[in-house]
Amino acid sequence: PMHDEFPDGFDCEGCYLNSVNTWADGHPEIFGGKGHEGIAATEAAIEEITGLEISYHVLVNMKGFASLVDAVGGVKVRVRERTAIGGIGSPITGWIRKGRQVLDGKQALWYARSRVQNSDYSRMARQKCLMNAMLQQLDPNTVLLKATGIAESSKRMLSTDIPAGELDTFVDLALKARGAKISTVSLVPPQVDTGDPDFGKIRKMVSKAVKRSEDGAGESGGGSATKAGSSGRPAVTKTGGDPAAERAARANQAEDLADAC
Repeated sequence: PMHDEFPDGFDCEGCYLNSVNTWADGHPEIFGGKGHEGIAATEAAIEEITGLEISYHVLVNMKGFASLVDAVGGVKVRVRERTAIGGIGSPITGWIRKGRQVLDGKQALWYARSRVQNSDYSRMARQKCLMNAMLQQLDPNTVLLKATGIAESSKRMLSTDIPAGELDTFVDLALKARGAKISTVSLVPPQVDTGDPDFGKIRKMVSKAVKRSEDGAGESGGGSATKAGSSGRPAVTKTGGDPAAERAARANQAEDLADAC
C-alpha cells in the first residue's frame, strides 16, 4: 500500500525501519482503515527484509516493560560499563554501576535505552544481553500472569495478537528455550550498509543462521557475520582497540549470546 508514495522504497529523510509504524498509523486511509496499520506495515517490512514469516506480535511500551520487570522481581545482569540513567534530551539522574547487578524496572529500561558515552551498537548489545538474561532467569508462567495483568490494566502498555488458546504453547516454548543457546544476526556495518542495504545478502545471513541452529548451533561459523574461533566465541571485527566496542561487537555477533554477555 505504501508503494505509490515510496516507489523506490521507504527512503525519505528520517525513514528508518522504526518509522514505518509511525508513518502507516498516520495514513490509515491507504490501508483501508482497518486499524493497527503501523504494526501490519512493520511486520510486512520485516518479512520482506529477512525472508521470515511473522505470525504474531507483542507490543510493550516503556512503562509496560519497566512494570513487567518490577512485577517479576528484577533481573540479574552483568553490567560491563557504568551506564547512565537519563541523558539524550533529559538530565542524567543516576548511574547503573559496573558489575553484577539486580536491575529493577527503571534500571533495566535505562540499561536497554541509554546512549550516553557509547554507540547505538553498544545499546543493541545491551538489549540482547538483557533479553537473554530475562529468558534464562524468569519463569514463563509468572511472566505470562504478570503480563496479562499489565495488559488488562492498559492496552497502551502491553498488547498482542497471540490468541488466548496459544499462550500455553508459548509458555512451553519459552521453557524449552531456557536450555538452548541463543545466537544473533546483526544487520550492521561492515557486513550491512544500513543506508543502502543489500536485502538479498541479509536474507542469506538470516537463512544461514536459522539453518545452523536447526543443524546444531555452534558447529559452523555461517549465519553471524563472523566465524567462531577455537574458544567457541566469534571472531570480532577490529574496533581500534576500544574494549567496549569489541564487547558490543561480540554480543551482536555471538553464536552463544549468554557466553558473550
